Amino acid sequence: MRSGVRPSLPSLGVMWDFSPGGHWVPRLVGTLTLLALPQGPLVATCEEPAVENGIKLSGFQHSYTSGDNMVFECKIGYFLIGSYFIQCENNTWHPTVPSCKKITPYLCGAPVMPIGTVEPLLSQYEVGYVISVYCNPGYCFPDETIEMIMKCKGYNLWEPPPQPCFIRTSHDTFHLHISNGQIKHGRKYIYEPGDNASIKCDPGYTINGPENIRYIGGGKWLPKLPVCVLNPFFTLLITVFVLIVLLLAAKMIYWKYQSL
Repeated sequence: MRSGVRPSLPSLGVMWDFSPGGHWVPRLVGTLTLLALPQGPLVATCEEPAVENGIKLSGFQHSYTSGDNMVFECKIGYFLIGSYFIQCENNTWHPTVPSCKKITPYLCGAPVMPIGTVEPLLSQYEVGYVISVYCNPGYCFPDETIEMIMKCKGYNLWEPPPQPCFIRTSHDTFHLHISNGQIKHGRKYIYEPGDNASIKCDPGYTINGPENIRYIGGGKWLPKLPVCVLNPFFTLLITVFVLIVLLLAAKMIYWKYQSL
């Protein structure tokens, strides 16, 4: 809207007077009010958010327009429900303004991951709930992995505790070899974090561990790297064969000494 001045017409009226010359002449009756319009476009603003038992870490301003943001955390004894980071967009905060809930023995809040994601992302988790936490591409945890599996212990505590994500400074690769086995699907010369593979064992061997695995960096696989062990039936056959050989050898030695 451009700046300027315009009349406010509702308070005006028109009356007709008969002139001496024999003509009807219109005459304005009332008051004319001039309104000054603001200069430039109207600015969309967001209301000051209120988070009970929360602490504002950034975004200390008198007014908030599109693009302004705020960061929150909760007071000691409370955990955050929602996003710690919100931004003003078209008169509304996105995501929605968070809240703080009192810590209890039976609940955990979502771990705060500024450079990562939580799956599944819920407002709160009950004791025993298991989640996966990932670093964004190009980042990793201190042990150079990109994924963590954590379990809620209650009192807003996770096992293992959540770790921050750092920018990766070196290339991470892994050469996969399975003794007495082979890669059924996802065969590659080298594996990078996020690659998947399926393992099968050679005839006479049984897989000990998961068949489908995923490389998470730092030389680690999830759920874990399997091994191929000799089939129990073949183990039993070998054991019986060895026992028979030993018995025959003992019997031959016994006959030899008996003949002396």
